[in-house]
Amino acid sequence: MPTHGLGMVEFNVETKQFSRFETKVHEKWSRADNVIRSAIPLSDSTLLVNVVNLGNALYNRHTKKYEWLETPEPMKDGVFLNLDRSGFVWASKRGRIFRSTQPVVKTTQHFKHSIDISSFVANNVLKSRPSIEGYSTIDLKEGERNVVLDFSISKPYVLDSIAYKYRLNSEKWIPIKTENVLSLFDLTAGKKNLTIQALDEDKNVLAVRELIFIVHQPFYQSIYFIGSCVLFLLIAIYLLGRYSMFKKTTKKLQELDKAKSKFFANISHEFRTPLTLISGPIQQQLKKEKLDPIERANFEMAQRNSHKLLSLVDQLLDLSKIETGNLKLKISQQDVISFIGSIADSFTYLATEKKINYLTYINKTQAITWFDKDIVEKVVVNLVSNAIKYTPNKGSMVCNATVKENELHFVVKNTGKGLTKEEEVKVFERFYQINENKEGIGIGLALVKELVSLHKGTISVESIPNEWTVFTVTLPIAKKSFSKKEFIDDSIAISRSEIGNSISEYKEEQAVEADKTNVDLPILLIVDDNDDIRSYVEHIFTKRYTIVKAKNGKEGIEQAIVYIPDIIISDIMMPVKDGVELCNALKSDERTSHIPIVLLTAKAGDENKLEGIKTGADDYITKPFHEGVLKERINKLIEVRKKLQSRYSQEVILRPKDVTITSVEEQFLSRMQKVLDENLVESSFSIELFSQALGMSRMQLHRKLKALTGLSASEFIRSQRLKLAAQLLKKSDINVSQVGYSVGFNDHAYFSKCFKEMYHCTPNEYSKKK
Repeated sequence: MPTHGLGMVEFNVETKQFSRFETKVHEKWSRADNVIRSAIPLSDSTLLVNVVNLGNALYNRHTKKYEWLETPEPMKDGVFLNLDRSGFVWASKRGRIFRSTQPVVKTTQHFKHSIDISSFVANNVLKSRPSIEGYSTIDLKEGERNVVLDFSISKPYVLDSIAYKYRLNSEKWIPIKTENVLSLFDLTAGKKNLTIQALDEDKNVLAVRELIFIVHQPFYQSIYFIGSCVLFLLIAIYLLGRYSMFKKTTKKLQELDKAKSKFFANISHEFRTPLTLISGPIQQQLKKEKLDPIERANFEMAQRNSHKLLSLVDQLLDLSKIETGNLKLKISQQDVISFIGSIADSFTYLATEKKINYLTYINKTQAITWFDKDIVEKVVVNLVSNAIKYTPNKGSMVCNATVKENELHFVVKNTGKGLTKEEEVKVFERFYQINENKEGIGIGLALVKELVSLHKGTISVESIPNEWTVFTVTLPIAKKSFSKKEFIDDSIAISRSEIGNSISEYKEEQAVEADKTNVDLPILLIVDDNDDIRSYVEHIFTKRYTIVKAKNGKEGIEQAIVYIPDIIISDIMMPVKDGVELCNALKSDERTSHIPIVLLTAKAGDENKLEGIKTGADDYITKPFHEGVLKERINKLIEVRKKLQSRYSQEVILRPKDVTITSVEEQFLSRMQKVLDENLVESSFSIELFSQALGMSRMQLHRKLKALTGLSASEFIRSQRLKLAAQLLKKSDINVSQVGYSVGFNDHAYFSKCFKEMYHCTPNEYSKKK
């Protein structure tokens, strides 16, 4: 509002406060410089003002600043009358009328009136005037779809009969029927350009007001959200496709891994079986004392190479197991330094043959060490043998084993050609060979690296060409370094010395010709699909056993039920039915459950041994096997059975729970005891009735009782009656003849004879000892 000496003063209708803005801009004007004589609104934000002494200015209501115009001297003290359509200002001074030399507003402004927006309501929420007049664009929230505007035209003088109309986004003009109120409902999302016109009676446009506002759509309707959803859907479809493809690929890889494992297992079986047939006869020849030295050397060379071939097969199997994740840690407690020392010392002979200066520094330790014996053995053997192979004649080689801060440090150093930097990088790659002319296939060091990594250790190589090469292995040996599942039960662990101990303990038995017609000769059932293996094993035991052979598991089960052998030696990998199925079938059958079973297999490893033992096998031997080891294992099993026979032969009442046997055996003995309790004292109780009651043939019962007690069926019944008679003689006062009749003897003389044979005294003499 114009003032006299206060400059421009504004009143805020919301805060109910006045704001003052001075017009003084030049120090040379000192009088009445804040006197505003008149003001005309040009728009919602701009006023044209006349200030005494200073002239005309455009005042911006939002920036609170003045824009001074070039004003002729006579007009500086004039009073504004109006603003014409061309933007020129007309003023009067003391009765005279003046016109500005230039327009003070844009020439596009053709209206001398303006439309003011007095209120802007969106969904019953009032938008403040500053938010309307201060900004070119008004943002409406997601749900603000209904808008009501109150407006009016500026009126320096009265103008009658004004009509209004509007349009949105350059659409057709629509009359506003409600005076000075515009209502817009159900607005769609997007940018809205609103134009309002004021018209006089002659349809002349008096004023125009433009307003831009944006109706925001719900986020889920926005192009960004929809685009994101589409993109997410496409990504999801892509990922699902990739996942499906990944699953198919993984399944194929798993099938491939299984196929590879099966392939390597089969290859192993195919190699180990002929190796058994090669090494077995060689061992037999080397046992001869009068063997020609040249022939002995040839046999020893053949034996070394068969062992070498077996080692290569084992390495390939180990790599396959590592690839498929089937090779697991088997941590146990042992003195790692002594263990490495014994392995390193075993290479002294090879080093001496090449005249290598071979030194070992095995530093003893008091620390308790935990490690995988199989992995450490393979790492040490590979590194030491590899060093000997590449050390020239009369060269030098050092092995050093030390335990420091719960870690094993094993170092192998040798002189020789050495490695270049490129070779140091590639030396642990599979099938890489430094010298193509050297023997080997290049898997030893690759296997070592994999095994060291599996043991949570590190291996490195350092070399100076034509001087020396050093391999350094670091392995954790503290118990805390391993998880619980990585420890093994020592009862199923295969130790390196297991075979060696058996060999050392084995003593070659004198060759004794046996009469195969001897019915008391124990029966050995050999089950193997390989004719040569069956013949070889038969040759080993032919002088001590009656041999029965079968070429697959199904035939082996049938032969076992028919003959009820004293012991069974069976291969695992066979057609029709394998050794595991054979073992399961025989151990779950009362007729054969007592028979010791030894499994022969090409599947090396603790997990395979454990699988065989879980089926009920009494022992598990890996091909190629030592003849002495096999004999010793069989002898041990026979000894266990003899002890069991002795235990049962002393019992009047069979107590299976007192002896470690299978549940099937326990059930059989309990059932047999029940039959004896019900029928033993009957003189008519015969072997036929006994076998029928137990559901066996007479021969099967005979073989079963012979295996369990060492007695035939008739001897067993008689012994049980005599034991019962002995109990009666001690505990009752009935006479001897009554005792004989009460336990099933019809002939008193025969009873006395049998009793004397068993107890070395007559029944009368026995009764007097009580």
